[in-house]
Amino acid sequence: MSGKREKTDDVNYQVYVYERKSLVEGEKTTADHFDNNILTLAAGALGISLVFLEKIAPEPNPKTLIYLYLAWASLVSSLLTILSSQLTGQYAYRRARDLLEDEFFPEENKDNCKKGNLWGRTTQILNWASIVAFIVGVTALALFSIQNVRCSLIDKKSKSTITATIGIPNEQQTTK
Repeated sequence: MSGKREKTDDVNYQVYVYERKSLVEGEKTTADHFDNNILTLAAGALGISLVFLEKIAPEPNPKTLIYLYLAWASLVSSLLTILSSQLTGQYAYRRARDLLEDEFFPEENKDNCKKGNLWGRTTQILNWASIVAFIVGVTALALFSIQNVRCSLIDKKSKSTITATIGIPNEQQTTK
């Protein structure tokens, strides 16, 4: 057998390189969308919680405040971890480039013997931490909201029952 590659091998290799490049680009696009979506959704959930406090539950049930605090802490954690993952992602790309150069030009990079990409693993961990924190935050915010809307409805119902028992219509009671 000769050391030369067959033409079909070259064509197959070119197809492989093209497909791999397309997959890497798709993965990068998906990762960018993930980061942007988490940033937008977590920041939006924080904003919604503030509006909810102002407009719907200005005097929340003290027993439910733990849900609100958990929601805020989790949503802020989600924001911070996704921002950190964007930074570590930059370092992961640099490290991957260094590893590629080591592979193709080993004689030029004798000092760079480590083969792992700790930045890539760190980025992956931060992304997972961000989505978990986001889910916990949204869940806690939903629990806080549900509990306070329920309390608000119960309060309104009990006020209307008291008003009906006394015999004063709701409109007259609020104008006095």
